[in-house]
Amino acid sequence: MNDDTMQLVESLGVRYELTIPPGTPAGTLAGPHGKYTGESPDYRKVPRAPWRPSVEDFRLPAVDGRGDGILAIPLSTIIPGWRTRPGGTPRAKVAQLLGRRPRTRSTRLLLRSGPQHFRRTFEHELARRQRQHFLFSIRASIFAAPHALERMTAGLDYILSHPQAHRFVFATPRETIELLASADS
Repeated sequence: MNDDTMQLVESLGVRYELTIPPGTPAGTLAGPHGKYTGESPDYRKVPRAPWRPSVEDFRLPAVDGRGDGILAIPLSTIIPGWRTRPGGTPRAKVAQLLGRRPRTRSTRLLLRSGPQHFRRTFEHELARRQRQHFLFSIRASIFAAPHALERMTAGLDYILSHPQAHRFVFATPRETIELLASADS
């Protein structure tokens, strides 16, 4: 994603952008199998709530307060620095002992990350958020990867069986924006 691409998809009539992961440093996004093409933008300062992108920098809200055009609804991500494992990961501990900086990992809240990790991060984010929306990306290729599909299904099962499930709504982007707006009123 970049400014030209955002303007192009908006000119083609796309109403919602659903792929931006807030808090993610430049160069850390990768597609399937760890590969990507093009640039991986710096999303560390991207809003965690929906915004209308500025023409000058799609990662920032438009200052003109425009009420039309494309609306970016960010992916659910973990606040950088929050450890998903008590005491950090073994890799991070080794890096710290060697005086190195640990490798940056994805900040996305992934359904396919494994049941224990997903539960811990979902609960942390659920408790932390005031305006709550969760947006997960699911690639069609997951259906060709039985182990990843099993983990994703476990994540969805956890959400559906959660004690607060009666409060959860699976919604389209438009419905999500309407629900968030009504919650603010």
